[in-house]
Amino acid sequence: MSPKVRKALWIGGAFLLLVNAGLWLSVELDKAYIAGIAFQIAPKSSSDVEIVEAVTAYVRDRIYHPTYEEVLEFPWYVRWNYLYSRFRPGPGAVLAYGTHHIGPCQSNSRAFKALLNAFGIESRTIIQHDKDLLGIHSVVEVDYANTFGICGPTYGLVYKHPDGRPATLKDLRTNRVLFEENLKRGFAYGWGPNAKATQRYISGELYNFEKAYYFNYKWFGPFRWMAFNALHGLLGDKGPDLVVRPDWYTYPAYTTAIILDFGAAFVLFAYYLKRNSFRFKRRSILSRDSNAHSSKRIGKAPNLVKTASLSRLP
Repeated sequence: MSPKVRKALWIGGAFLLLVNAGLWLSVELDKAYIAGIAFQIAPKSSSDVEIVEAVTAYVRDRIYHPTYEEVLEFPWYVRWNYLYSRFRPGPGAVLAYGTHHIGPCQSNSRAFKALLNAFGIESRTIIQHDKDLLGIHSVVEVDYANTFGICGPTYGLVYKHPDGRPATLKDLRTNRVLFEENLKRGFAYGWGPNAKATQRYISGELYNFEKAYYFNYKWFGPFRWMAFNALHGLLGDKGPDLVVRPDWYTYPAYTTAIILDFGAAFVLFAYYLKRNSFRFKRRSILSRDSNAHSSKRIGKAPNLVKTASLSRLP
């Protein structure tokens, strides 16, 4: 390895370490900010049922829905995440500035999960898909009340049975009546300063649990049906549920760090292969030249013997 390459690797490694540290610090600061809001929503001593109810109502009623024009007025480093980042704003930005101006459900789900996490309550994102297996809406599965209940924070919905028990994903997939009864309680607000003058009601035909999974199969692009059918064919009805959106995706800073780290690892691996491929080729050429030289020397030996034999003839 040349000194220039070694120097470049050291500089690149130090830069990557600093970037990772900065991204990690931004998440930790976000978590502290989110915890401060969470403990104003509900006391730490509250039951998990009370916390889930309170946080669901807060996300629907208190998180602002900015318009595109309002997003343009955000500070540049915040505006960039709303307008250009593929990962969209994280939960801290959502609580401070509002939901994404186009699709608020992901923003609300992230904020909801982060607020619950401040209380130590685990949750997972669920993506509702359309007939073409494209993700169109997100809700959250929450580990509370000794089961895994479904909440739709965008519409202020805590899905329940008539007796108050949390409704699970399986319940809502298989019981259309239960699903539709819960929908009657749900609504979302509009956008902008007069958002609360408008109430939007959820469409049960569009946003239902018939194709609700823990992963957005849209990420597989044109291969989404191939992946889905392979999982279903190999593992049955539970197969498509085994692909889960990673929890670190809640924080775009974590996602950015992981992509950068994998990218750096890929570059190093490619460099290693190229370097060793060159060495292998060089050794092959040297070995071939050595074999050819040896063969030439061996080929000359019989002639020498023959010449020596002829010289002894009378």
